[in-house]
Amino acid sequence: MNPHALANAMRGLAQLNSGTRSESRDGTISSYDPSAHAVKVLLQPEETETGWIQLAAAAVGAGWGAVFAPSIGDAVQVDFILGNAETPKIVARFFNDVDNAMGVPAGEYWMVHRSGSFIKLVSNGDIDVTSTGNLNANVTGKTSVYGKGDISLVSDTKVSITAPMVSINGA
Repeated sequence: MNPHALANAMRGLAQLNSGTRSESRDGTISSYDPSAHAVKVLLQPEETETGWIQLAAAAVGAGWGAVFAPSIGDAVQVDFILGNAETPKIVARFFNDVDNAMGVPAGEYWMVHRSGSFIKLVSNGDIDVTSTGNLNANVTGKTSVYGKGDISLVSDTKVSITAPMVSINGA
């Protein structure tokens, strides 16, 4: 077969397949399976529900990662591997008119829970942590806190220290 005939045959196959290619779609999450880290999506504007689709994450590995569970109603983008409608994946979540973005200043990183608890790495170098519930730290090794400035411990009720030995040194 000469090269021109081969090229024409390939173009013909591409045209046949072009009608079956799936492009990126917008949708909203309708169901979430945390054990499989998968979601079902209502594709817009038809409101057609998909089967289970793997949810992408920023950093993952075997038993570790940064995983943020979605909420029902989250706006998402569904892509299809090589345009194949049988291989969807969620590649992004978006803010929308109902779920507005927080006004995070440039250069800052915020993790904010819907309860109001947050961890903020702010532009002046501070790390702000607020918990609307309990704040727990379980450490299996040594715990050290060092501050060049004053350190304050304030409670509205009481402060308890339990240990086999307590040592307090001051000038």
